[in-house]
Amino acid sequence: MRNQRFVRRCITGIVLALATILLYLSPPILMTMILAYALGHILVYEWPSMVAPWGNGGYLLTIIYPTMPLLMMIQLNESPVYRGYLFAIIALVALFDTASFIAGTLWGKHHIAPAISPGKTWEGTFGGCIATTVILIYLSGALVDWHWITGMIYGIVLSSTALVGDLIESWFKRTAQQKDSGSLLPGHGGILDRIDGIIAVVALFYVLKSFIVTSY
Repeated sequence: MRNQRFVRRCITGIVLALATILLYLSPPILMTMILAYALGHILVYEWPSMVAPWGNGGYLLTIIYPTMPLLMMIQLNESPVYRGYLFAIIALVALFDTASFIAGTLWGKHHIAPAISPGKTWEGTFGGCIATTVILIYLSGALVDWHWITGMIYGIVLSSTALVGDLIESWFKRTAQQKDSGSLLPGHGGILDRIDGIIAVVALFYVLKSFIVTSY
């Protein structure tokens, strides 16, 4: 069963990676439509059951999470300056998630927060952080005029923020006694399961975007 989930997750991940590349090459309106659909799907099919234990307070929280981060993604996608950064975040968080999953599957022994996210291990997280940081250090010299230390710092911050986003979403699921937010994506669960780390990093980037863009 675990091997089947691993295979499904890998296949779905490859399909999503190819779709992301095609979206980046497509007109921005297509990505905006997909993000709008993702927000609607989450709010209608995934979020209500996750915040059911919260009563009306859960629906008020919807304004902050997940609505605001997804609206930030839509705005970044429509900006000629920031669209590339949005897709870079998506790719890097996907790399972090994939490397963490593989490292955790192979070597994971010490759980970070077993009561919240039983499958999340320190070994997997370190593996994802190392992979993401190495890529950002390389990109610092290959694509942008950043010092390698800047790339290292961004790699650590991105990985840490993605982990926090994952744990926040996992906490909501555990509170509602759910394993996944949905079942739309084979091997990954729902849309929110797939983008929990992305929206956390996007929210941080949105707040710091002027500094990040002008820092090189």
